[in-house]
Parts: sequence; structure tokens; C-alpha cells
Amino acid sequence: MSGHSKWSTIKRKKGVKDIQRGRLFTKMANLVAIAAREGGGDSSLNFKLKLAIDKAKNSNVPAKNIERAIKRGIGKLEGARLEQVSYEAYGSSGAALIIQAVTDNRNRTLPQLRKILSDNGGRLVEKGSVAWMFKRRGVINLLVTKNKPHVIDDLILLAIDCGAQDVEQDGDSLLVYVKAGELRMVEKCMEGKKIRVEFAEIDLRAKELVKIEDKDSLQKIERLVEELGECDDVVEIYSNIKD
Repeated sequence: MSGHSKWSTIKRKKGVKDIQRGRLFTKMANLVAIAAREGGGDSSLNFKLKLAIDKAKNSNVPAKNIERAIKRGIGKLEGARLEQVSYEAYGSSGAALIIQAVTDNRNRTLPQLRKILSDNGGRLVEKGSVAWMFKRRGVINLLVTKNKPHVIDDLILLAIDCGAQDVEQDGDSLLVYVKAGELRMVEKCMEGKKIRVEFAEIDLRAKELVKIEDKDSLQKIERLVEELGECDDVVEIYSNIKD
């Protein structure tokens, strides 16, 4: 098992408050817009756009919002120019963090992140100070209930046949981990075997997870991650903290 960590990304929970849902929709739409701008508005030809759309749909973003984001990305709708940026940081007890953001103004985003980190015992560090602790990987999510008559064991074997490096069960989901560069190939292989893919994405995985035993330190990191997630510009947070 891969030791999946709840800290690896901001959770896109169902049933969140309207203000949180609206913020999440905006973040996901911004990722779609950037992907469309970089590689065009056809998701069949732009794999990054396909991944961004998958992520948006998994967050229950309405189709009209996704379509509008694509049009914005390819220049059919006006809007501020967005860019995707990554920041590296340490939290309390040496927790390593990679914070990914989408912003139209770095001069606004950077001070906001500095303050959140400072208020919660963390600090930004130079580029490369933390990144070496993580590796990119592809993640494919399968819902068991939507892949009947296959049972879990069948799905795991088929995923391995398609090139999966690891498979982890999370409730009704199977998380299939693959090499980042092989994500599209494995996904196509699964589709060819009539396996329904819920969504696929590229994420970052800490090479070694750290267990924090001290309850106060753990709560401090939880507050830090929560406040970072509430920042309008932050779209993903990765950490090396183990559940």
C-alpha cells in the first residue's frame, strides 16, 4: 500500500458551505482556463486540459462554468491573465509543504501566504529547498460501484495489467498510482478494458512521510493547512505528514 496521506491535497468535500463551494469552483475554473490557454480548448488534444476538467467535474463544478473557463483561456472571453505558481514552505515540527496557487497578481498572493505561514509557525523557503522531497505521480480514481460486475480484486488486477505501480482502497474508491508520464497510457488501457475512470490527475507524493506524535504540533499544522486552503489563490497543498 502506498500510505496515502490526507495531507497530500486539499480535500474537495461535498456539502460544504456556499461560500466555500463558490471559492472552490473559482479555483478549479482557473486551472481549466490556464490549461486551455497553454494547449488549446480541445480536451481530446490537450491532456492537461482534460485533467483540469476531470478535477473540476470531481469538485462538482457546473458544466457552464467549465465551458466559460475554457473560452476565457482561449481568449474568447475577457479576464485578468492568470499564472500558476508554486511555493515551498516549512510548517511547525519540520513539516514540508508545497503550495500551488493560481493568481493574477503575485504581489498579492505572496504576502498573503507569508502571513498565514507566520501566524501558524511556518515560513516560506527558497525554491528547491522542499521540492526534492516529493515526486510527481499520476493518480486514477475508480469507483467500485460504477464498475460492476467487476469486483475489487478484478479491478486491481486489471489496473496492474495496465501498468499501475500501486493500488489503494479508500472507501468505495480505488486509487491507482502510476508514473506521471504514463498516466494517459494507463487511463486509455483501462478504458479499453471497459473500466470507468472517475477522474485522473497528476499530484505530488512525499518520498518519505513523517509521523508527528505531538498533538499540539499536529493541531497547529492542521490549522495552517486549513487557513492556506481558505486563501482564494491556493489550489493545492502537499505535505510530507503521515496520518
